[in-house]
Amino acid sequence: MKLVDIINKINSRMPDTVKILNGRLFTKIPNSLIYGKVYRNARKFLEETQHYTKEQIEEMQFLKLKKIVSECYNRSPFYRRFYKEHGFSPGMLKDLSDINKIPPIDKSIVRKEIKNIAIPLSFKYFVSMSRTGGTCTSPMVFPEILEAKIWERAFIDRFYSWHNLKDTDPKISFKGGHAGPKVAWYYSPFLKSTVFTFWDIFEERIKTYSEIIQKIKPKAIVASYPSLVYAFARAINKGLIPKLESIKIIFCSSETLFPYQIKEIEAAFGIKPIDYYGQNERVSLIQQCVNRQYHIIPEYGITEILDENNRPITNGVGEIVGTGFLNRAFPLIRYKTGDFAVINLNKTCSCGLSYTCIEKIEGRSGDFLKTDNGMAFSPTVIESTVDNFKHFKDIQFIQNSINQVDILLCPDNGYDMTDGENLVRDLTYRTKNRIKFRLKIVEKIPRPKNSKKRLIISKIE
Repeated sequence: MKLVDIINKINSRMPDTVKILNGRLFTKIPNSLIYGKVYRNARKFLEETQHYTKEQIEEMQFLKLKKIVSECYNRSPFYRRFYKEHGFSPGMLKDLSDINKIPPIDKSIVRKEIKNIAIPLSFKYFVSMSRTGGTCTSPMVFPEILEAKIWERAFIDRFYSWHNLKDTDPKISFKGGHAGPKVAWYYSPFLKSTVFTFWDIFEERIKTYSEIIQKIKPKAIVASYPSLVYAFARAINKGLIPKLESIKIIFCSSETLFPYQIKEIEAAFGIKPIDYYGQNERVSLIQQCVNRQYHIIPEYGITEILDENNRPITNGVGEIVGTGFLNRAFPLIRYKTGDFAVINLNKTCSCGLSYTCIEKIEGRSGDFLKTDNGMAFSPTVIESTVDNFKHFKDIQFIQNSINQVDILLCPDNGYDMTDGENLVRDLTYRTKNRIKFRLKIVEKIPRPKNSKKRLIISKIE
């Protein structure tokens, strides 16, 4: 068990009044004091680079890329062998566009080569083991330097500052948990947020948490699963719990944020949630600016949107491929994340950032519905139908076989059979009659161990 897990477990067992008091006191300590010189230097750097021109950004990225590739070639057994097998050497990098000469890697390669990818570092780097969330497969454990986590904190705090949230403002988070049926919440000094954990969504749990939140009076909901914020929003809109009047900002992450969730959340809180995308491997970061426009964050790493042949896409849907700048102990270069996004290189934003615009985060490769003739329907097709469907508490689509999808539906008050029939009819039409939808009425939809909710699960290779 990691230190963070031990501290969070201890905090969760404290009396409620003590947890609330601890949160109020610790939140007031600035992160510049908690994380020290590394954090302060990181924030200073990020405050400067957010005003860079496109040319300055590319120059900065190229210098970092050359350094990382050179170190990997000289010190990582895997990269040296892998690059030689593919006829690549660091000397072939003359400018940033030459990144296309570097062969990409995917999760299957990384899982197989974890020990050989890792670069041995001295004790001063404080290397510890981190893990992926394991939403689609079993979690992957890998080494990570402490500095990478501090830089991650700096990136998040700059993001918050764009939206007028200070690191000393009171915050809450809705996360997954493993504690069983018992209500569990704690103050996390690492997130500087009071964390409310969910493993299933029950009205009584939401009511209990609501009473505690009213006492905390948080300014923001941060780093929260959209499906859990959505569940709270539904409870507010149905009158089950009072409005959380103190909430002025909402940040969602870890799951795809869908339009029907945004609509429900805005109705409950009077504000639209702000979204951002990242991974525990720390290879790519995409955040929304003040205009709610997604931007690739270039100081974090090099993010590419590539087609199935690993060619750059200028307009359309492609896979997110990232080269991370933060974790020197486990560098991932041109790492295929399995996540997809829509890019439009011609789009600009009035926010003032010179960062590349992303239209939307599409989801994971498993989130696409597939047919026997090679067609693949993105989550957009499904979410546009769900957006017009009213009488449900929860919904999920599971593709167990080609051309057939099960719809798991938790009905709400007012639901009748014609609602389900209309849903199936609309989905069949939108998927060009290539997919047969089978409706299953259920009391609840089980969540995975990490409690991340996926609208679509495809079990088709």
